[in-house]
Amino acid sequence: MVQGSMDLEPFLQRLQALDLDAGKRFLQEHSAELGEPAIFGSRLREASLKLLHAQPALALKLADLLIFYGQHTGHTASYAMGMTARGGVLANQGYNQAALKCLDEGGDVFQTLDDELNWARSRIVWIVSCAWLGDIEQALQVATRARETFMSVDEYYWACAIDINTAIICKYAGRYQQALDLYDRVLSTYPLLKEFDESYLQRSIAIAEHNKATNLALIGAFEESSSLLRRSQQSFQDLGDIISVVSSEMNIAKNAFVQGYYGSALRHYYDARNIYIQHEIDNPQILARMLLQMAMCFLQLNRVSDACQIGAQAIEVTEKLESLADRIESLHDYAKTLIASGNLQEALEPLGEAETISQGYDYLTVMTQLRRAEIYNRQQVYGKAYELAAHVSTYYNAQGLLALLMQAQLVMVEAAIGLIQTVQEETYQVNLTQTQGLCRQLVKNATCANLQDSVYRGQHLLGRMAMLQGDTQHANRFFLCAIGRIEHLLSDLVYDLSPTFLRTAWDVYEDMIALQLQNDHAELALHYLERARSIALRQYLRAAQGKPMLAAPGACEEDDVRELDDVRRAKGASLLQCEYELSLWQKKYHEYSALLATRDEDLVVAINREEVEATIKQCEVKIAELFEWLHLLRTDGALAPSVTGYRKRVRTPSGLNVQQLQQALQPGQTLLTYYIFQDMLVIFVISAQGYFVCKQPGIIPQLEQYLLLLHAHLQPGGWPDALHPPQQIIRGLLKKLHRLLIAPVAEYLADINKLLTIVPYGVLHQLPFHALYDGSRFLIEDFQVNYLPASNLLLDFQNVRQLNAHDISTALVMGCSGHSNLPSALEEARSIAELLHGTCQLEEEATIEHLQTGTRGCPLIHLATHGHSRLDAPNFSSIVLADGYLNAIDAFSLNLQGCELVTLSGCETGLALSGGGDEQLGLGRAFLAAGARSLVMSIWPVEDASTSFLMQAFYQHLLRGESKVEALRLAQQAMLKHADARYNHPYFWAAFRLVGDVQPFSQQVIKKLRGEINT
Repeated sequence: MVQGSMDLEPFLQRLQALDLDAGKRFLQEHSAELGEPAIFGSRLREASLKLLHAQPALALKLADLLIFYGQHTGHTASYAMGMTARGGVLANQGYNQAALKCLDEGGDVFQTLDDELNWARSRIVWIVSCAWLGDIEQALQVATRARETFMSVDEYYWACAIDINTAIICKYAGRYQQALDLYDRVLSTYPLLKEFDESYLQRSIAIAEHNKATNLALIGAFEESSSLLRRSQQSFQDLGDIISVVSSEMNIAKNAFVQGYYGSALRHYYDARNIYIQHEIDNPQILARMLLQMAMCFLQLNRVSDACQIGAQAIEVTEKLESLADRIESLHDYAKTLIASGNLQEALEPLGEAETISQGYDYLTVMTQLRRAEIYNRQQVYGKAYELAAHVSTYYNAQGLLALLMQAQLVMVEAAIGLIQTVQEETYQVNLTQTQGLCRQLVKNATCANLQDSVYRGQHLLGRMAMLQGDTQHANRFFLCAIGRIEHLLSDLVYDLSPTFLRTAWDVYEDMIALQLQNDHAELALHYLERARSIALRQYLRAAQGKPMLAAPGACEEDDVRELDDVRRAKGASLLQCEYELSLWQKKYHEYSALLATRDEDLVVAINREEVEATIKQCEVKIAELFEWLHLLRTDGALAPSVTGYRKRVRTPSGLNVQQLQQALQPGQTLLTYYIFQDMLVIFVISAQGYFVCKQPGIIPQLEQYLLLLHAHLQPGGWPDALHPPQQIIRGLLKKLHRLLIAPVAEYLADINKLLTIVPYGVLHQLPFHALYDGSRFLIEDFQVNYLPASNLLLDFQNVRQLNAHDISTALVMGCSGHSNLPSALEEARSIAELLHGTCQLEEEATIEHLQTGTRGCPLIHLATHGHSRLDAPNFSSIVLADGYLNAIDAFSLNLQGCELVTLSGCETGLALSGGGDEQLGLGRAFLAAGARSLVMSIWPVEDASTSFLMQAFYQHLLRGESKVEALRLAQQAMLKHADARYNHPYFWAAFRLVGDVQPFSQQVIKKLRGEINT
């Protein structure tokens, strides 16, 4: 037999290389040379089984060849083995109905031959397909019979195989401890089996460890689960089983996701998808699960549009699968995306379908009920939500499903609070004390299981209930604990994940700020306002300065450092690949955006504008995704859950106090920080002389109305006479806004305080505070006015690195007319370059490439060109250069360390989208993150000629040694006094504002700009 086995190997290799038809011909021609059909048939079956996971298409071909061989030779056992092998491959791909048909046919033949052992082997896969198709009890009964057959003939390996599949069924039947016991029995048996091929046994152990790990996660044992997953993943990698490598990566991601570590989860999902794409895997089941899990991650980060887009792709894939569990899971997750996007009625349809087809699967049916309870809460039908969530909680508690139990109990507590607030608690036998007890236990259990998201939500709910009781002391404690957990989660987030996550988590900060204001603790209110405000920008600035965003109290432990180093080495290849792909997509984006901006008549006729726009959109999607993945790969913050637990990584608070701000203020500087909560406007006033807070309840509707009218009247298209813009209406609106925003704190703006630093909030970021009008004078006539995205940036800007004298280069000035659409831009650039003795690049020379390579050592950069604001996709807000659109993602990669000023002399370059934590997403943030100390930007479309005049006046004052803020003020005052009366209108002079540092240029820089120092 051994000799026959050796002789058959070349035939098996040949069959693997041939296509199906050629393989059949080969078997016909060489059947006589293959020896005993029983021996060759068994070898061909084993060859198919070995390829089942790594190369399913090849495994299916060998199974079909085995069926043909059995028919050709009349060897019914080979035919039956081929049918069961074929059924195994189909089941592995999720085609359970087709798999069951093949397995039944093969099993029937084995029983006809009285071959109980091979019949039992055919049941290993059969029981899983049977269970997926709804008959769980029959599957378990057949499993018991098959295992008894194996044990009766000492076939321990196959007894283990049937145990593994029985455990899979137990998982979906909600019998989790039984499943874990089965895996433990299997893993204790495998090492004793010496007669099997080592790699085959290694694969079997890896599969058992992988499956056990997924069950451990369900009962909250995440650390043990992830450890097992990494071990099994390494085995799959060694064996070349790439599909299982991907599956392990996805389950590691899922563990991070369930615990609330969304940055880590997203990184693992990106890694899994990269492996999937790189190896050209075609596995709809894996792909659908990957897409759905990514969609759920995006949902938790409040990226609903991304989640819906990926969820829709997953639905398309799962509709082609026969796997009941996959179909139900996709319906659940799709419903969740609809719930998050507010389409509550639409979400009921997939839930109804899921409920219909999940009969017999308690685990899946109860999941559908949980989704319904979430909808009821959103619809404020608190009674139904409470009853359904209570039922679901009872089930999850009985099954020991801790993570899901926490979700259900959170829904239950939210519903109970709703019932109490709407005075329905007696009807549903709910009381506040009982609900508090439930929530306290929820927080305790979630803390033990390291379910960070559930912990902070539970603590927030406890704080809300304390507020209902008027217990502000306990409310303060609970809110503070919740904020601590949120900041732990934020340490795992990078790039724009922090502000998206904060769209929801910001509710906790808002409740804490409201509580402090209610208790007249104004300083604490400001502390919590700034604690997580503009966090992504501060992450960039701290990274550039070499400081951690949320530093741990002590140095990293040695084990942590070693693990970080290992991960850095492991992800190096992915990092290089991601950087390369990003550069390719950026290049394509620039090429197509240049086509879109062209005025060349031949090109305009030749290009298909719709196709170009579609390509640009495709580029934007890929660039955004790769840029995000690149930041996830570069950061070590994403290792938080895998390195240590919450208690070992307690963070120091990232807020600030009034004393810190007062110490950072310059003489005569006053900081006005605005905040909007519900219908109340709050103004925090900080100067060297003192600290004051002004609260104005009920004025926000009025404020928003004035702002809408103001922006409407700043549109020249609505003026009756463009040469004589209406002054009275605009000044009247600016006076009303002055009355709301400046007059209440006017007494604190003493004569000695000539510098106002404005920190807007929400809609106020688009308001020109410097143009507010008291009835006789604009604010700019009495004060220097600069802006900051957040108060805490006042401290960060103190640490911005300045250039050494020998590193200072000339100013860089670029002018791009947009194919003669902005004629004054070129004249502006020429005159400013001449004034500053700088490098001047116009039209075709004003390229993205030159900007990327020519900024080193530049103290000043001036870009005179078109600007495009994209509030739908703020990282693609851009300025137009000769070779395409330079967007915010391009700007992030610029080296502007030591650059004291960047002027974006174009339309709407300062407009931004307010994200969570009031993060200002757009071009301005990107240039600041790249290292610029100050920015001059516009907040509405600007007029060409007046902008040129303003900029020249601005730089003339800078060269005289004025501070940046004073230079801009004097230039704007010059516009107010311009001989052309129309330039007195705020439209012409108020669009530009200074963001960032106000200091004058150093004497070395001024000398360089005056041409007194040669390069």
